[in-house]
Amino acid sequence: MQNPFFAVYGILAEYNKRQSIKNLPIKVDILLDIVRERCELKTIAYTEADAETKHVFGNVKFYYPVPKNIRTIEEPTTAIIKFKKEISVPMQRLVVCKELCHCLADTEHDHVTSVDAVKSLLEGLAGDLPPSIVGDGPLRSEKWALYLALELLCPVEFRGEHILMLRRDEVSMEQLAERYEIPLEFADIPFKNTSYYTAARSGRRNEFVSFR
Repeated sequence: MQNPFFAVYGILAEYNKRQSIKNLPIKVDILLDIVRERCELKTIAYTEADAETKHVFGNVKFYYPVPKNIRTIEEPTTAIIKFKKEISVPMQRLVVCKELCHCLADTEHDHVTSVDAVKSLLEGLAGDLPPSIVGDGPLRSEKWALYLALELLCPVEFRGEHILMLRRDEVSMEQLAERYEIPLEFADIPFKNTSYYTAARSGRRNEFVSFR
């Protein structure tokens, strides 16, 4: 299985061919198109919707063509990401990217981002490297998707400098969240969780985007 952080490098390298990654914030629509191509889907789209419950932030559903015969196994051709109307634009960006990461990793199941799942993710972050996340199944998948979504929106190419600036009080967490257009409540993960930063760099195999 390909290291997920290296897969993110490939997406950002392709992004940089279309628009320099130094022009923050990262544009979700460009990521959407790249993932669509890599997953060989005809369509990936996102839209706001009324959540079924107040706890749901977003979800992705895959749609399959009608099989030609009963023995035919068809691959999905369309993925639709829906996010809750009331959430902020930074949260919309994170939810859409998180569901995009599910498209990359697994097109066999629908996925849901919920308040409870997010709380579990945050509680599980303390001190653990992403590859050593405890547990299997949906929770592990959700954690990986969150890490990778933040990696897409906060490329490691820039984080080292900003982590140092944060430690020297030259920039605030609020300023970083605004610059990368991510939710403030998630900014600690890319900018304060040093084990995450180390894992992200290691997972890149010393491959970093040479942005123009």
